[in-house]
This record gives sequence, C-alpha cells and structure tokens, in this order.
Amino acid sequence: MAGTRKTTPGFRLVEKYAMIVGGVDTHRIDLSSAIMLKDNHIAACNGSIKNAIEKVKRVSSFTHTIEVECGTEEAAIEAFSSGANIVMLDNFKPTEFKSTASRIKQLFPNSLIEASGEIKEENITEYFCNNVDIISMGTLTGGIGIVDYSLKLS
Repeated sequence: MAGTRKTTPGFRLVEKYAMIVGGVDTHRIDLSSAIMLKDNHIAACNGSIKNAIEKVKRVSSFTHTIEVECGTEEAAIEAFSSGANIVMLDNFKPTEFKSTASRIKQLFPNSLIEASGEIKEENITEYFCNNVDIISMGTLTGGIGIVDYSLKLS
C-alpha cells in the first residue's frame, strides 16, 4: 500500500514520516522523486503517451522511474509499450480493475500496476488481486480529522 503525494501544505515530511511509521510506502516524497505523467502532460504532447514518455526520457535522469496515469486499458498498453515503469490504473471500479490488470500482466508480466482513485478503507479489499502491485490511497493523508486540544493553565 502507498500514500499519495497529496499532503497538507507545510506538513509533507511529518505526514510522509507517519506513513513510514504506519507501514505504508510514501509513493513519492515530492515531485522530483519520480516522473508521473498525468492526463495534462499527455494532452500537452498531442494526446500521445509515447511522445510524453520520449520527451521525459530526454530530459530526466536514468535513475528516475516513469509512471503513467491511465484511465483505459489501451492507454496502459501504450504506456508499457513506450517504456513506462509503472502504470496507475486510475478510477477503475474493482471488477474492471481486476480484469484490466490481468490482461496487462499477461502482456507485460514484469510490469508494476498500481490501483488508485476513490480507494478508501471501506473498499480497498475489493482491489486486492494477484495482478496489483501497489494500491495508493489519498485518504492516508487527506481528510484526516483534527485533534482538538488546548494548553490552558489555571
């Protein structure tokens, strides 16, 4: 399981440390930790995942992994065919996710597949399967209630 990059402004390191202590991966500490191509990046490359991956490979270090956020099976196949290291299947329903992940693993057996988007404590078990490598949840850092305390001296 992994958190997401989404953290409370000014508290990123504290929240990322809390994830480590809690036993989950931090996903990325910040934007420079790995390359994540999202829909707006792909749109800027004429809608081509292949073009987006080629561009980031030209300007990034060989040590950076490239993850592509994909909303369809076709996009995931294009991403892995173009050299992505990780594909995030975003906002898939659990049954659709499992069948898509299964087909992708058949084509790319050494691929890393991440489930993300609208995954919460109540539905996370529905995403567990042999073909998922990472499940990320924004709720690990976002939407956490506050602790109300005061330091009154009498």
